[in-house]
Amino acid sequence: MIGARSIAEPTIKDTIIHRMDPRAKILVLISTAFVAVTLDNPKTMFLLFLIVLSGFALARMPAIKLKTLTLLLVLLIWGTIYSQALFYSQLPRTVIFTILDPDFPVLGWLTNGGLFVYEEGLRHGAIQGLRSASILSLGLLMCWTTDSRDMLNGLVGLRVPYS
Repeated sequence: MIGARSIAEPTIKDTIIHRMDPRAKILVLISTAFVAVTLDNPKTMFLLFLIVLSGFALARMPAIKLKTLTLLLVLLIWGTIYSQALFYSQLPRTVIFTILDPDFPVLGWLTNGGLFVYEEGLRHGAIQGLRSASILSLGLLMCWTTDSRDMLNGLVGLRVPYS
């Protein structure tokens, strides 16, 4: 069972990832977020995702953290691909299959012409899912390898305003 503690608490170990300065981790996270937003090639996005996941191997994360990460990533990527496949609005778009026919009584009219799964939506959803998964994974890696006091000291060291 995945509990709230497995998501929230950092794992303290002596690895290269754990020893990194919190300010460096924050800057890497911000830089990766900018890179993830600017990339649009599926292969490059997948490479970025694999690079981020390699940090978990370097940090030697416990199995419960990896299970939590896997569950969150599956839900995030599946949900993004599924929603983009259904609601992709750009043209051209290729219908792979029909979920709800436009002529179906009442629901066909309510959906404004039926419900379809689009090939381009699947592709777009995969790219968006990898983008979000890369940022989520790196954020979790940062949280799971850094004590909250060290994180706050890192933010102060970067002169992030606070009150």
